[in-house]
Amino acid sequence: MNCIEKLMSVALPCICVANATTITFDEKYKDANNYFKFDVTESKNGYNINWISLENRKYNNEEANLVIPGRINGKEVSLGHNAFAWFKADGLDVNLLLEDGVKMPRDSAGLFYFAKSLKQIDFGQIDMQNVRYMGGMFYGCSRLNTLDLSNFRTDNVIDMQSMFEQCSNLRAINLSNWNTRSVENMREMYRDCKQLESLNLNHFDTRNVRDMRKMFQGCENMTTLHIDKFDTRQLHSLYRMFMGCEKLLKINLKSFDTRNVEEMSDTFFNCKSLNELDLSNFNTENVSSMSFMFAGCKNLKKIDLSSFDTKNVEFMGGMFISCENIQSLDLKRFEPTSLLCTSWMFKNCYNLKNENLGDFNLKNVQYKQEMFENCNAMPEKPAC
Repeated sequence: MNCIEKLMSVALPCICVANATTITFDEKYKDANNYFKFDVTESKNGYNINWISLENRKYNNEEANLVIPGRINGKEVSLGHNAFAWFKADGLDVNLLLEDGVKMPRDSAGLFYFAKSLKQIDFGQIDMQNVRYMGGMFYGCSRLNTLDLSNFRTDNVIDMQSMFEQCSNLRAINLSNWNTRSVENMREMYRDCKQLESLNLNHFDTRNVRDMRKMFQGCENMTTLHIDKFDTRQLHSLYRMFMGCEKLLKINLKSFDTRNVEEMSDTFFNCKSLNELDLSNFNTENVSSMSFMFAGCKNLKKIDLSSFDTKNVEFMGGMFISCENIQSLDLKRFEPTSLLCTSWMFKNCYNLKNENLGDFNLKNVQYKQEMFENCNAMPEKPAC
């Protein structure tokens, strides 16, 4: 069934727009057209689309449908690693339909890299059996509003770094049916998905993931994030994992195993809407830096840090800076044994009182300027 036939089907709606020009890749791929130019390698097994470029001309708010069939004359159709990279042109919107059976390459990293002309993608029953790498796959696809990837078979995928990074207009992603058991890298996976409001990743198996740094950084409109079942036993860093999630209302991190984590700097930086955080299960015995960990969490009123072991922490600079509404911090178990920097640690904590701050012995601390600056609720500030 081609794209036009699908347009007429109620049961199988197509993303293609009826009044847009529809171009179907076929055995006449070398013929010129008004929109696309194909570079293809043909073999006895089928056609491999190395890359598709847009014709170099001016577009006037035009829209085109591009259909890639799964087979042509009985031969398979496969995509090359750079098939749609830099697929962009001002004034042109492209609706892409990959029909059932189109084969994706083993290395699909950057497949749609900065493909800013892509408005919609329909993946159908795409063949992903050989795919191992998906890093940066949709990086910078700033026109995409929704993505249905429920047909993706990710059993063999090991890398998803920056997969949706800078998809600045993406509002919904369907990732149901994903198997992430083999994935090792999710660094910056959703970074700067500024319009994404909700994600439910409770079905993700993350037992082998080694890197989640900056995973949700810059998701400034996200209010709901379900990662209740994340297994983080392999992680060594939480650096900027939730930084800039300004509208995130709450987060359940009870499943987090942080025994191997060494870096927690900026983890919740500017999570302005969080009201409380329960980190009572966090094991921090190997952490060396907590700089700016809660900086800018201005609505945070309660943090449970009862399990924190800080004997190896060297940097706490700005750790609670501008936590304007926090009134009490139980830091009695904090050990400043290795501390080198506490500058701005409690700066602008206007309502913080010092009943439970513990006995901070700062004699070995080299940098401690403005540690209690603007802590107006403290009748007497601890000596620095």
